[in-house]
This record gives sequence, C-alpha cells and structure tokens, in this order.
Amino acid sequence: MTAIPRLTFARSDPPAPRGRHWGRGRAFAALLIVACVVLGSWGVQRWWTYPQVPDVAAVDLDTAVDFMGSDEFNRMLERHRLSYAMAVVDRLSGASFYDLSMMMMRWNDRRARIAKNLRDIEGHDQLGSKVLSIFLEKFYEQSPAERRAALIFLAAAQQGHIAQHPQAFALPTTEEFKQDMGRFIARQPPRTQAMFGQFVLDLKKQRDSMGLKDPF
Repeated sequence: MTAIPRLTFARSDPPAPRGRHWGRGRAFAALLIVACVVLGSWGVQRWWTYPQVPDVAAVDLDTAVDFMGSDEFNRMLERHRLSYAMAVVDRLSGASFYDLSMMMMRWNDRRARIAKNLRDIEGHDQLGSKVLSIFLEKFYEQSPAERRAALIFLAAAQQGHIAQHPQAFALPTTEEFKQDMGRFIARQPPRTQAMFGQFVLDLKKQRDSMGLKDPF
C-alpha cells in the first residue's frame, strides 16, 4: 500500500517594510513631476509671450533692419537674435552699393540702438565680417567713376555724423580702432584683407585730394 506523502505548507515571510529607499524614490519622483510641471509652464509662458518676429524674407529691408533696434529683438533668445541678424545680412547682399551705403549712413537713434544690440550678441564678429565682405565686394564691382563718387561721399560723411557718433554706425572709436581693428582684419579671409587694404588706400587718397585730415 502506497504511503500518502504528508503535505507540508511552507510559511512565507511577510514583505519587508518599505524603508528609507522607498521614501527617497517617492521624493525623487515627486521632485521630477514638479520640475516637469514648472518647465512645461515656463515653456508655454515663453511661447505665449515670445516676441512677434518679422519674416526677413517677406518684409521690406528697412523694417527688417529696424527691428534689430527694438526691445522685442532683445527679448529673443540669443541664438535667435544672431540667426535673425545673419538673415538680414544675407538680404543686404542683394542690395546695390548705393542702397547699402545710404542705409548704413542714415543716422538716427534707432541705428544707435541697432549697433548696441548687435554688439551685445555673442558671436557678433560673424556679422561684422560678413557685412565688411559684402560692402567691399559691392564697392569694387562698380566702375572707376562710380567708385570715385562713392569715395567722395564716404569722405564727406566721415567729417559729419560718422566722426561725431562712430558707435551709431557700429564703427569703433579712435582708441578701439587702434586696438582692435588690426586683430579683426587679421581674422578675415585673404581676399577680404586685400580688398580692405586697397579700400583704405583709395579712401585716404580721396581724403588727401579733398584736404581732409585722417579721422583716425
């Protein structure tokens, strides 16, 4: 007769009490949720109040340029400000030398603010390099007679608003020119350096022929 095995029931241990590790996990999860809510709220608020930025490709060039002198421009994220300014510079490359010169020489309070706002952007040297390159390329695309007329105009302008308010035109003061301009030009491509050197010589000759002193 087969013996019937006796059934035994193993007693299971009760679950371990939730200790400090559980409490820390719950605290971390709570902090994570709070952080997500705060960041999400900030993102929504930032999106809702973000400035209305003109479409550089759609608006007229003066409107696109003037926006860079506004408080709304300064409220943009820095990388967006640099991107916007670079887009404006790209549009400048399509303007004639005459239009480009007139825009740069048109001094007013807004132009002074534009210059200051652009100098406050990290990486603004990229803008200066590109504007310089466009200006020189446009200048030397002209005929000799057009270049001479432009030099007369620029030499006369140097004696007026430019000499009185160099920062309003994003130009260095005399001391800044002596200290920083050489380093700035040295960082430019060889073609830009060569054109700039020739331009300085051409402008100096024109100033000498007009009996004007060197502004720097």
